[in-house]
This record gives sequence, C-alpha cells and structure tokens, in this order.
Amino acid sequence: MEKILKTAKERAEWIKHTAKIVAVAASSGAALVSIFTALYSYGVIGAAESHQSIGNIGASWVGLRPAIDTATAIGDTVHYAATITDKSGSILVGARPVWTTGDSSVAVVLQDGSVVGRGPGRTMVSVVVGKLVTHSTIVVRQRVASVEVGRASGDSLLVLPEGAQMQLRAQAVDARGYPIAGLETTWHIDDNSVASLDSTGLLTGKTAGRTTIGARMDGVSGRAGLSVVTPASAIALVAGTNQRALAGKALPQAVVVRATNRRGSAATGKRVNFRVPDGQGSVQPASAITDADGRARTTWTLGSDPGRQTLFASVENVDSDRAGWRAATRLGGDPGDRLHRPGAARCPGSVDPCRWWLCRLRVFPY
Repeated sequence: MEKILKTAKERAEWIKHTAKIVAVAASSGAALVSIFTALYSYGVIGAAESHQSIGNIGASWVGLRPAIDTATAIGDTVHYAATITDKSGSILVGARPVWTTGDSSVAVVLQDGSVVGRGPGRTMVSVVVGKLVTHSTIVVRQRVASVEVGRASGDSLLVLPEGAQMQLRAQAVDARGYPIAGLETTWHIDDNSVASLDSTGLLTGKTAGRTTIGARMDGVSGRAGLSVVTPASAIALVAGTNQRALAGKALPQAVVVRATNRRGSAATGKRVNFRVPDGQGSVQPASAITDADGRARTTWTLGSDPGRQTLFASVENVDSDRAGWRAATRLGGDPGDRLHRPGAARCPGSVDPCRWWLCRLRVFPY
C-alpha cells in the first residue's frame, strides 16, 4: 500500500489531470468512484505499467466510471472518469477520448468528462476512443430546496381588500433557483377569520387584519404574510369651497376631502393625491395621508390664465387584480362673481376674485 501511494505521488507531479482526480473524488458519484479508481482512470496507478501513447493508437479497452450518477439541481456538475488501456492492460496516458451525451436538453458534457445538468430527465454519457465506445448514465432529478408563495416571485407581504379575491401561486425551486414543475401543492392559512383559502390557492379577504399563508410541496414549506385592508371606496369635498382669491394667488383656506369605505366609515391611513391640469395653478402638498377621520388637505394656488380651473383629488386602492382604481372628486369654477350653480354669469378678467364650488363626484376606473 505504501509503495502504491509513493508511486501515485510521483506521477501526480507530472500528470496534468491532478485537478480532475480531486474533482472525481469530490463529485456526487464519489460513493461509486474511490480515490484509487480515479487515480487508475487517469493513469497515475494501475494494474499494469502505463505508457504514453500517440493519439488513440493501441487502444483496446475503455471503461467509464461511475456507471450512473444524479444531479439534484439544474446547473449541477457531475464528474466522470474514463480509463483506456491497450491489449495488455496497460494504461494509455496520451489517449484522447471524445465525450457526448444522448440528450443535450437533459445534460451536456465537456471534454474533460464534466457533465452539467440542463433539464430534468435521464440520458447516456458516452466516451469514444477510436472505434471503442462505452456508456454511463446521468439522471437530472431536481430536489426542492425552497417554496415561493405569492402572486409573483419575491412577494413578502400580500395586500387584499375586504371582499376581494386573489389567485395565489406556489413555486418550488431547486438549490440553484431553477423552478420545479409538476408538484402538488397543499395550502394552509393560519387565521381563516381574516381570509379564506381553498385547495386551489384562491384567497378571499374577509375582515381587516393580518395572518400568514403557507404552501407545502414535496415536504418543503414556504410562507408569506397577508394583510386584509378596508379600502376607500369614495371621496368627497368637505371644506374649502366657499372662498375667494385672485387668479395666481393661493386660496386662503385649505381644500379638505374625506375618504370613506364601503360601509361609510372613515378610510384612515390612505394616500390622497391632488392634481390640477397644466396652467391651472399648483397644490401643496400634492399628496397626503388621511387622518383618523379620513380627511386629507392641500393648499391650492390658482393659475393666472383666464377660464375654468379644476382641482382633482383621488384616493388609490388595490383591487383583487392589483389594478389601480380611483375614487375622485372635482372642484372647479370660472373667474368672476360668486357662482351658486353652474351657468351663473361670468366676470370678464382673470385677475378678478374667483369663487370655487363642488362640481360633481365621479368614480374613474383605471
């Protein structure tokens, strides 16, 4: 044994395949390929004296180890080793094997015997030396490393309005992040008083609150947080209509709107956006969060151009498809005398005092 190891050490110093030898021993097929088999395969030790060959001249036998190996993730590399001898059993160190795989969609092989998984399945790994051919098998069978839960990859918190529905997805991935298809999903929700979740992953919001959703695939679980919220369904102007200001000047009082939910209660903590068309002044701030009574306010500086000017206020929500929709109110008027209803007389100049009144309430789908 000591003599064998000494010989192996001496020859490893000049054999350029030393790195491959270590790689073979460290591969996922290491249980089938001992370090001595690896050394033998690359001509460091052998049953008979090895010698240098010119190309594949004199090759009489070719062997391939391991006979079968498995990659558990797309992109994993498995190392195979070929042994080539002459008719007397001596190793042909200079032989040049050609490597191929039967199905490149399952795996591809490099010319050093490294096989890389490309997709699930099973195929042959072949080595050709002259007229000699031998085969091994590579199996690419993805193993679940983690499960992603949500509507899209990376969802950490799902937001769902009361009464709305959302179709969830669960995706198993291997150790390199490649998706695994064809696995059955088992769904679970921690608190079904907040939302209900059926066996297909259809989620329905019930009551405002927070809970956690889980999906299990092939023994591995993934989780995501869920927040069911009460959305704003309407917005109305509650202050700021009975004012005067010169065109180009700010109204003396803030314009105040109130957002409510479908039960008529205050929609708190919602973002309200204020805007005016180009040339019709400015607002400050352009957005505000509703207070405990559902109110948000802004200061409107009127535009200097003559004609009707309009302010829009909108509150944005998330529906079951996560598409935005806005409940919006419009405040507008013309420069001139006090207007008690649409159609009142206009005043000639844009620098005269302006009176603004609530024009109408509309809901705009987006």
